[in-house]
Amino acid sequence: MKTSIKLIFAFAAVALFFGVLTSCDPQHANCQRELDRVLNSEEGQTMTADQIMVRFSKIRITKWDEMRGVGAVIDIKATNVNTPPQEGVSYISPKTGSVMVFTMGDFDENFHAAGKVDIVSREDHWGNPMENRADSVTYFVQSRGKSIYTIYSYKEETDSLGAVKSIRTTEPRILYVYPGADSIFVTRGSEETQQTFILKKDKE
Repeated sequence: MKTSIKLIFAFAAVALFFGVLTSCDPQHANCQRELDRVLNSEEGQTMTADQIMVRFSKIRITKWDEMRGVGAVIDIKATNVNTPPQEGVSYISPKTGSVMVFTMGDFDENFHAAGKVDIVSREDHWGNPMENRADSVTYFVQSRGKSIYTIYSYKEETDSLGAVKSIRTTEPRILYVYPGADSIFVTRGSEETQQTFILKKDKE
């Protein structure tokens, strides 16, 4: 009996230890890592909008998750309409100053893309504003249905034999195009990283 009690306390201590390790990072970092891991899994590469929203539903977050500061949430009120972003126009984030410009069409010979997006990023790896940064990157756009999109690129990796392989890598970001395509909601799995890109309208 005493041995059983000791084992219970030992398992509890281990669980608490790993929980503390996880909680050392801010919640938005843990959420983004989870989103990254899922989207780049074999299952995540082909997830539909419905599957993404179920997988990252708020109701799946337990009290234990909240205590540890983990649990990515994608809270989007999507409809059955699949709205594409407008082409050749600038979507600007008032929060970070980042800019997105889309060109629709299948530009990926290996994987049927919905288009590509040029992003001038004025934010850090976690989506926080960085005024002195203006990195320009082009991604392919993958439609998940219901106006929900993800973006991906190819990165070269060298295996143990020295061979260079091109690996498709999905960014830990979910894009939702609002009806009318006048704005795009972007999240990295947490409230802290949410931002809305607004269509820049020409002055009349």
